[in-house]
Amino acid sequence: MLPVTPVPRIACAFLIACTTAMASAQVVIGGPLNKYEELAPAFRSLPDKGDVGKLRDALRAAGDLTLNRTVLVIGAADQPPQTVHLTARALKLEGSTIVTNGHKLVIHAEQVVADGASKVVAVADDAPRKQPPGPAGSRAPDGRGGRAAGEVELYMLKPVEGRLVLDLEGQDGQDGADGGKGADGAAGAKGRSSKVKHGFCKRGAKPGGPGGDGAPGGHGGNGGDGGAGGLLNVVFYNAPVHVDRLVYDVDAGAPGRKGEAGAGGKGGPGGPRGSNRSPCSWNSPDPGNGPRGRDASAGQSGQDGKAGAAGRFQAQRIDLPSPG
Repeated sequence: MLPVTPVPRIACAFLIACTTAMASAQVVIGGPLNKYEELAPAFRSLPDKGDVGKLRDALRAAGDLTLNRTVLVIGAADQPPQTVHLTARALKLEGSTIVTNGHKLVIHAEQVVADGASKVVAVADDAPRKQPPGPAGSRAPDGRGGRAAGEVELYMLKPVEGRLVLDLEGQDGQDGADGGKGADGAAGAKGRSSKVKHGFCKRGAKPGGPGGDGAPGGHGGNGGDGGAGGLLNVVFYNAPVHVDRLVYDVDAGAPGRKGEAGAGGKGGPGGPRGSNRSPCSWNSPDPGNGPRGRDASAGQSGQDGKAGAAGRFQAQRIDLPSPG
């Protein structure tokens, strides 16, 4: 459950009507980590925007929501993108972070109050670390593509108070793994030794066997593509556009770097010559060691990933109809 501190609404029992001028509920959420789906339904609803009066009433009915030194996580990074709503009369961020995980976040508020240290972040973690080199002689794994930042829409009736940071940069692509080194060739077999019987040479010594050839190096994996930058849409209802208190980043994620080619294996050493005892050694030359195996070629490097698509920021004014 969320650690919340509710401030009750003014009771409306026994009254003929409750006016919208009454105080809104105030909910303070703290603690290290909270989930969006645990918020009260009023904070997760889509407000009525038929006219500016209905919108104000809906926001005041939801009440004030304060995030105090906490992280509010929306969905999971491995889920398909979905659209979620965060609705409050006043959304107050005090040393807190909202992580969208690439889901579309739509904020509806009369005003957002932020302390400058608080922020909305699309991707909370960096690109995964580079994987270990691939197995010898095969293609190494490609880097994983960075996650897209998704969309954030911010609908307000008043300018931001303080400073709000929106980091909608796409995640960087993962680097491709390096190709594995090819195996070295095996050593050649020892040559046959000479044979002497009754003081006579029956057969001479033979040279050592050839060393085995090295195995080719593995190919490097391709770098992962960078994630797309976010789409940030800021709308002011019935009010001038003020974006000077917004600090935003909608850059694309950087591409992952290519994996390097694996080195080829070295040729194995030739086998040692057979021993050449006298009298066989008197008339036959030293057979010598076997030839060294051939060095193998290196693999091929992978390809760098591609940069993600750039994001976009826009701000506009929309005038809703007046009540009745």
